Amino acid sequence: MKKKITLLLLFLSIVGVKAQNNDFWIYLAIGQGNMVGTAKVEAKEATVNDNFVVMQTENAASTQLGTWKKAVSPIVSQKGGYGFLEAFGKTMLENTKNKKIGVVAVADETFPMAAYDIEVSHDFVANKTDEKTKAALERYGNNIYGRLIDMARLAQKDGVIKGILLQQDGNDTYNNAWLQRVKKVYYRVLNDLSLDSTKVPLLIGEVGCSEVGGKYAEANKTIGKMHAVLQHSFVVSAKDCALAVDKVHFTEDGYKQLGRRFALKTLQGMGFELSDTHKSSQSTHTKVQSSVIEVNVQISDKGILTATATEPLVKVSVTDTNGASIKEITLPEPSKVFTMDLNELPQGQIIVAFHAIDGEQSFTISN
Repeated sequence: MKKKITLLLLFLSIVGVKAQNNDFWIYLAIGQGNMVGTAKVEAKEATVNDNFVVMQTENAASTQLGTWKKAVSPIVSQKGGYGFLEAFGKTMLENTKNKKIGVVAVADETFPMAAYDIEVSHDFVANKTDEKTKAALERYGNNIYGRLIDMARLAQKDGVIKGILLQQDGNDTYNNAWLQRVKKVYYRVLNDLSLDSTKVPLLIGEVGCSEVGGKYAEANKTIGKMHAVLQHSFVVSAKDCALAVDKVHFTEDGYKQLGRRFALKTLQGMGFELSDTHKSSQSTHTKVQSSVIEVNVQISDKGILTATATEPLVKVSVTDTNGASIKEITLPEPSKVFTMDLNELPQGQIIVAFHAIDGEQSFTISN
């Protein structure tokens, strides 16, 4: 009898567990005012697809923390406005079938990258005295990173985290230390949520560009170096995205253009074939066979490529998809093993060819 009761309880516990939906794609969103959105919310933006949802991450009396709700503007915060996430979700759904898109956002215009770095965030919270920042911190329980992780863990019970989106305004310290901090926060998030960097890239948007009078356009020089520091990252262009009169935040049209680009870059990295982007795929293991040689290639999550060939290699060449040379390496001594840092190569699709004495073999990767 005791055994039957135990089995019954086990059965009830199993059926009571909500299964994770692999068709529910979730994106974590962090950053400043341009992540929150500052454009005026128009009535036409109130109609959205039921398959685009956002998690309640702010303390609010009207909505329970950690629950999903329809992604109606303002998406990130009731203190915000229309932003690029609206267009991001719409474009994602337009280019995928039978998918649900969810966003878990923890962002505010007063949050620099240091606010997400748990090694210094305590000081950031403790030292803020202006009412605007204090109010924003209180909405997230005075624990920005902790709130992001707690909400992300709840989201993982329902779907699969597919990427991390970062969009700032330009008001931060854009230097090598900033790049390293972004990298550190990215890997800490992945570690705390048990995520794979080859499956969960970082997508970082440019701030307002100089072509449209961006106040902090110089920051894009640093942002453009992100891929060299973090292999699994993609920079989203903000070129020609219209800015508001403050020349910091985008207009409604600017947000729509930026959001569409975020979505297309996301889908590109997942291997989707789209009309205005190239097909690309991420891989940590590629095996290419030939009648002459066999090359086994592995790419670490740090972006280090290691190739092992059946015949000694004498040269390795890298080209773009149009055949233009990017890099050519002649090995000082023939070797069956070759390593290369992909972070030193341009972002996007590249073709790497391995040359042996009696033949060659090549493959395409998304860098």
